[in-house]
Amino acid sequence: DQDESIVASMVSRFENKKHENDPAGPALEERDRQYQLRAISPLRAPFFTAGWDGVSTVILATEHTRLDSAQMASLRQWLFSGGRLWIMVDRVSSDYCSHLLGEDYPCEVVGTASLNSVKIQGLKADNQERQYARPVELVRLLAPGYETIHRVGAWPVSATRRVGLGTVLLTTLEARAWADDQI
Repeated sequence: DQDESIVASMVSRFENKKHENDPAGPALEERDRQYQLRAISPLRAPFFTAGWDGVSTVILATEHTRLDSAQMASLRQWLFSGGRLWIMVDRVSSDYCSHLLGEDYPCEVVGTASLNSVKIQGLKADNQERQYARPVELVRLLAPGYETIHRVGAWPVSATRRVGLGTVLLTTLEARAWADDQI
């Protein structure tokens, strides 16, 4: 299974810096930034914080995470130094999240639900109810200390928290429920 060989995905930002003598000026425009999504296997995950340099976001989307203590420490230090970490709680065990984030993950899974219809509410949500022939999974998560961005009913489906200089984003709703098209 491919998931067993991937510990995370990283979004790297590459900047095409302009030279000071460039007629357009030295300022870096958003259009000059390029992003790349790459999968990371446990064997290639950095052992040192500097190994995460150039990475803007790490996405944890598999429960088959096998980082050793040095890799875990480097990821945690990168996060605290300003990194962004997105954890798909519906795909990553709560024990792993606790091990990685410690006291910055005071969350508790209280159950799961299979939903045939979903209405995502919150920031920039379309508030449209979507129907699914094949149910989507929701992890019911109590997330004290996290700011809820989106919810389905009373349950947070996206929540964020500052961790040191970094940010953690938790999502608890299966990815296909976030898509514009019903799958």
